[in-house]
Amino acid sequence: MKKLFVCLLALLLLVGCGEKSTNEEVDLNKVAETLLENVETPMYEVTAIDEESFPYFTFVDFKDGYQAVTADALIGSIAHSVVVISTKDGDGATLANEVFENANPQKWVCVSAAKTAVMYTDNLVVLVMSQVDTVDAIKANFEANYKDGKVLEKTNAE
Repeated sequence: MKKLFVCLLALLLLVGCGEKSTNEEVDLNKVAETLLENVETPMYEVTAIDEESFPYFTFVDFKDGYQAVTADALIGSIAHSVVVISTKDGDGATLANEVFENANPQKWVCVSAAKTAVMYTDNLVVLVMSQVDTVDAIKANFEANYKDGKVLEKTNAE
């Protein structure tokens, strides 16, 4: 009986330690790679965005609890930007609307993105500025992976 109790206790500890916490941080690199999977894009590298450069990529001010990565084109003369932001406050809709209103598809010196989309859930915001087909493909991946997600989008004047 004592051995059975010890085995059950050990099993409960193993199962309990293997559960994922609901407060676990999202792997933004993985989110970006999932959204970009099978999408024809310019060459990019997913990199973390620090607090200082956060406004340049997101068009909003940094707040505590925000984390972000970018998958912008490695060649500066190509209008392509993908930014994934996580927020712990559950204010994804508010942040998404602010990003959408402030996003500048002409942030590059000589080129402009053809389309802008901001996709979001309660704790995740994705800004995409690129060619129409690229934005649409990333949006399709977002909708396939985040059934409760919402999308704001516009075609940009050239």
